[in-house]
Amino acid sequence: DGPQPISPPTARDATPDSTSVGPTHTRRGVPQGWAPSPDGARAAAGSAVGLTEEIARAGFITRGDMIDALATRRFAGDLGVTTERQLAELAEALGESEFLPPNISWTEVPLTAHMRDASDSTARVEVWSVLVIASPDVGVPRQAWRTVTLDMVWEDGDWKVDGWAATPGPTPALA
Repeated sequence: DGPQPISPPTARDATPDSTSVGPTHTRRGVPQGWAPSPDGARAAAGSAVGLTEEIARAGFITRGDMIDALATRRFAGDLGVTTERQLAELAEALGESEFLPPNISWTEVPLTAHMRDASDSTARVEVWSVLVIASPDVGVPRQAWRTVTLDMVWEDGDWKVDGWAATPGPTPALA
């Protein structure tokens, strides 16, 4: 199956019926209640990529709670450490010493998702997204087109992230 456009779902838009992929609710700000199907895994992966702004802007404790709700028990600690390191690197690149500036504008939009591999309890999903970060103190907004590969695992009755790797591109051709 080829790449499919995705629109990040929200719990308030979900209708619990047999054809819905979810989510049905949120926990700690993270959409939950995905369908136990490959389409549910694909939608959960797109939702996870779309949460990068909320996770980045959250305080340290809330960020950890969100990651715990998003990731498997096995992967949550690794994802938390990696997230903190990447946010510190971004803050430094924006001229801050430790924290992201409060006036930063951050948006990551998942555009398409492609199922690479799936079973009843695991899936590998590639999500193509564009990330735009701007700060009045830095000048021109920065954009990053990237492909995020997520390993998804059915755990505790929901799809959870069990692996996350981002690579640059593909960048679309300019008009």
